[in-house]
Amino acid sequence: MLYNSIKHIKNASDNDTFTDDDRDAIIASIYAGSISVYNLPTNLYNYISKKLDKIVLNAFGLKIKPSLENPDFETIKMLRRNVYEFSAAKEFHQVKDIQSILFDERGFKKNFSAVKKQATDIFDNYNKNYLKTESQTARKQARMAQKWQRIQDNKDLFPYLQYRTIGDGRVRDEHAVLDNVIKRADDAFWQNYYPSNGWNCRCTVIQLRSGEVTDDSKIDYANSNVDDLFKSNAGVKGDIFNKDKHPYFEVDERFKTLKSKNFGLPIPKDLQ
Repeated sequence: MLYNSIKHIKNASDNDTFTDDDRDAIIASIYAGSISVYNLPTNLYNYISKKLDKIVLNAFGLKIKPSLENPDFETIKMLRRNVYEFSAAKEFHQVKDIQSILFDERGFKKNFSAVKKQATDIFDNYNKNYLKTESQTARKQARMAQKWQRIQDNKDLFPYLQYRTIGDGRVRDEHAVLDNVIKRADDAFWQNYYPSNGWNCRCTVIQLRSGEVTDDSKIDYANSNVDDLFKSNAGVKGDIFNKDKHPYFEVDERFKTLKSKNFGLPIPKDLQ
């Protein structure tokens, strides 16, 4: 069974689907040592990165491949590159997590059946539970990045922005304290508090021709508590996932060189 799983990964196609058989093949290959943090599987990387890349392109609103003639080219290029880097970092960590459970406390390798269930739970957590939320985040961040470009295009006519929550009972307290805050479109406030401001955040901003700027003394910054992971502006920085704060991008010193090379995984030539 272990041999058949390893053989399967060699025959797996790099398409838009990822099956339980693909998962089992990767787990078996990690157990056998042919997959490690130094030799990550490209089929899983391609699945995750292409899924997120497609979401970003659709959410940003580009129906055709970006080109140098498109004024949004540089922004969408940065956003897309970020999801490839994120996907590589995500894959590194899940492989590393599975590698960490292969041996018992005495340093002996566990039998495969003892490893497989725990490894499957780790794998499914990364690629089903986490990926669902990450996909939603990619969609929202890309939409807000595209909106930021339009805000910059129109800020002579609409020089003010107003923070808006959905206004229902599900709004987080730390977002509710920002509701209705008005700042100029070029105010530094939006570098840290431009939505989205958390996982599954539903906040947005609206453009205003005129408005009374909210004094900082009236903003309850102490209780805004926006996660540092989201204190960024995707439209400015070009990050769907914050490379300075997201734990996937945090690696031990011995892996820093590997990280600088995208963990050995390819980035499309048009994004380099």
